Amino acid sequence: MNKGSDSSEPVTVSRDGITVEKTVSAEEFPVPAVVFLLASNKSEPTHVRLTDRIPESFPMERVGFHPEFESDQWTAYKDHRVEFECGLDPGEEVKTVYGIRTDDTGDLSSFLIEPTLKELSAKEQEEAADIEGVKGHMREAGIDPETRRWGVMIETPASALQIEELAAAGIDFASFGTNDLTQYTLAVDRNNEHVADRFDELHPAVLKLIGDTIETCRELGVDTSICGQAGSKTEMVEFLVDEGVSSISANIDAVRDVQHEVKRTEQRLLLDSVR
Repeated sequence: MNKGSDSSEPVTVSRDGITVEKTVSAEEFPVPAVVFLLASNKSEPTHVRLTDRIPESFPMERVGFHPEFESDQWTAYKDHRVEFECGLDPGEEVKTVYGIRTDDTGDLSSFLIEPTLKELSAKEQEEAADIEGVKGHMREAGIDPETRRWGVMIETPASALQIEELAAAGIDFASFGTNDLTQYTLAVDRNNEHVADRFDELHPAVLKLIGDTIETCRELGVDTSICGQAGSKTEMVEFLVDEGVSSISANIDAVRDVQHEVKRTEQRLLLDSVR
């Protein structure tokens, strides 16, 4: 592609009566842009999600959305992908774009990656509407949701085992609620005097769930932290630092001991790495 030119060979994807045509334009907008034209040939209204990959070498902070082309329906994720959702009536066409702020317009062909198109089920539409509803309430309160970090609590085995799906939804962090996670992993009610002595945050099953979750989060660029009393135990602190947790919360009377254990464990890891 020559400098200042637009792509003459669009990428086209079709799925179940929905077609999206993708091009790259260096001249139509104030900055180079990736342009999508979605069209529906279905006989009834539908709702679709378009996912596009950003080249790994391109900084995500230089991706932006045009206010006149459905910018509020785009979401950018740290793992170099962007998503667009919209409803389409029969025969309707929707044009949308995202900008790529770069001074080098000589070759934008790396952005002509085939996008993924998915028709959302009624349940998925409800979930998307719930998220947008929360964001709407935040905006009404004067809070910009796009400048906030979003995360989840890992308090059940189910949430730990589905961390990849949660990360794919765009979370920034995952925080372990060790009291509930331990209770639901071991089926032990910590408030029941008949079984409370079996409650153990350091049980191998609990540690495996925590360790596997931290490993996955590190691979996907998601921060991890821990809540609850377990973060005040030196054995747990050593395990968490070994696994690569991002931060630890502790009871006020245990902060100094936790700081010491973090320092000791990190020094050991550094020494081990150079031996």
